[in-house]
Amino acid sequence: MRIVYFDCSARTAALAEREPAFFEGIEIHASDPKDEADTIARLAGADVAINGHSYMPAPVLEALAPTLKRIVFLGTGAATYVDMEAAARLGISVEVCRDYGSRTIAEFAFGMLLDSARQISKMDRGMRAGMWPVLGGPELKGKTLGVVGLGGIGREMARIGVAFGMNVLAWNRSPPKEELPVEMVSLETLFEQSLAVSLHVATTPETIGMIGADLLDRMPKGAILVNVARGELVDQDALCAALTNGPLGHAALDVFPMEPLPSDDPIRDFDNVTLTAHAAWNTPDAGRRLLEIGVGLARMSFGKDTHQ
Repeated sequence: MRIVYFDCSARTAALAEREPAFFEGIEIHASDPKDEADTIARLAGADVAINGHSYMPAPVLEALAPTLKRIVFLGTGAATYVDMEAAARLGISVEVCRDYGSRTIAEFAFGMLLDSARQISKMDRGMRAGMWPVLGGPELKGKTLGVVGLGGIGREMARIGVAFGMNVLAWNRSPPKEELPVEMVSLETLFEQSLAVSLHVATTPETIGMIGADLLDRMPKGAILVNVARGELVDQDALCAALTNGPLGHAALDVFPMEPLPSDDPIRDFDNVTLTAHAAWNTPDAGRRLLEIGVGLARMSFGKDTHQ
């Protein structure tokens, strides 16, 4: 069985040098492919591909299908990088690494909420520009946090909110897998009653653009939206309108419809927005767990078809 990690990052390549047994039996390419032809060349004859962050469209999969049986995506959003319909048609299973960073990402999301509520980043920008901006915001204890999606990250976000003394409302497409200290409500009620809303749902045809004007306009004046899930969940025109005219007071965004975020994207011009570069997952703890899960999946036998 030939396993190829075809777009290994420099940091992971350094780990492979320090701990060669960690990637024993796995062929590593310590750079990003230059183009689709390079991806095909690296994976020619491979049984399993480990994909860190590279797009694999239908032509690439078709070229590799004679031997490629499985793709292990190092993350949860495989559909953003792999043509899932083509993979299914060609009999290539696509597996993802779940729950490697649930606590890491939830901590980041709550950090963005704290930053937004007290305008910390805005004061920092003002100070660096030579000003003395004494800004404020609400204490979070006793306020309502709305959590959209109760997967691993959403559940951790709910627990952190409760630990901070917040009342937590939640919405999920199906009943939660475990008992949580939250009140399950409709999506409309959640947006109407929450000082802050944090998004934690996956990108599917049903969720793309699900957060539009109809929900944003229901939020209390000065409310906060946190998105560490996927940029495609939010209607960007509606978001800009809600930031310009209200009721949205602040948005904290770690993800965007196009990444890296284009230099001319209008969201960069808003003073009431905090922007980070899809970094919520990025801790050594989560990175190690991600690789452990991904390498373990790659070494599994072919007997389990786990399309995601």
